[in-house]
Amino acid sequence: MSAIRLNFEQWRTLVQKSPDRVVNQFLARLQMLSKDERQAWFAATPPKHQLLESLNIAASDETLPLACVPYVLQDMFDVKGMPTRCGAPFSTPFEAPLEDSSLLYQKLNTLGACFFSKTQPAEFGVNSQGRNPTDGDCNHHAGEQYACGGGAGAVARTVSSGLVPLGFGLDTATTPAPKKAAPGWRLITLLKKRYALFDTSRGLVMLHLRHADQRVRFERISKEFKDETPPSQRLLIPHPLEFEPLASEALKSQLKQLNAQGFQVEEFGRNFYRIEAVPTWLSPEQAESFIRDLVDLIRQRGGMRKQTALGWEAVARLAVEGSYRRSDSLTEPAVEQLAKDLLACNTPHTSPFGKPTFSEVSWGEWERRFGSD
Repeated sequence: MSAIRLNFEQWRTLVQKSPDRVVNQFLARLQMLSKDERQAWFAATPPKHQLLESLNIAASDETLPLACVPYVLQDMFDVKGMPTRCGAPFSTPFEAPLEDSSLLYQKLNTLGACFFSKTQPAEFGVNSQGRNPTDGDCNHHAGEQYACGGGAGAVARTVSSGLVPLGFGLDTATTPAPKKAAPGWRLITLLKKRYALFDTSRGLVMLHLRHADQRVRFERISKEFKDETPPSQRLLIPHPLEFEPLASEALKSQLKQLNAQGFQVEEFGRNFYRIEAVPTWLSPEQAESFIRDLVDLIRQRGGMRKQTALGWEAVARLAVEGSYRRSDSLTEPAVEQLAKDLLACNTPHTSPFGKPTFSEVSWGEWERRFGSD
């Protein structure tokens, strides 16, 4: 899609001349994108009549500094009447339309700007490499082998492609990021039971063991949650559980969904249950604590309406609670395998909660710091 970028004054002239044409062209260009591109690029767009209404209101006062200027917002900013998903893979908690708009949206409206669409953020809106394994990566204009850098890369891509002249995001960047990290890491040493230092062809890499393990576990477990028949392991001795009445009712309401994900939890009398099998990603000794944490979560949320919400939320919790800690022992071969598994992930650069899994200092940067001979 070739980009024809206009300045604010040119956009204002177009809107004043024909608001319908501006809206129709914008929506037509969205339709020119493939279904996968639209999903990776845009989170939500108001219907045509709302876009027209916004332009007509803005055109009524030409004295405003941003009168008639269309803009997009990263889907981290609230807009009244629309949900804010933040790029989260579990959508249920974020589906409800909001009753208030963010201060940024309100300020832009008072300046005469016209909201056109919400762009898709990276996963949780914080992935510095622009990754979104749930909705897809927003490709960089340099080619499909690159993704837009920054959590709000889709904002920059929308502006650079000329769909609108203005966009706002929490971490807008246009630096292309390779979709797959470079192989060839050689382990140098382990440090403080928390980090691992690697030598690569591009520089030195410091790997954060816990964050890396969180990412690997998160993607491995979530893949099994998506399987129709997740692998399961039976316990040698069924594990009994007792709950108080309200907690028991909460668990009972979710037993069908839970047992469809590789568990086998059966009622065993009034407020008593028995764990007979668990998914292969969960160690048997963690089974009771997982079920109890899950019941607490269900009660806090007032029940789960969708199976995906139950699965993803549990995955996110397990990625933190069951991953490597400094008190654990991790051998050098295990660290090397962890690095390989991390580089095979869809989103290797951050943990499931946006923390970096590794930091790289290039050889060029070392030369700059020490000075060339």
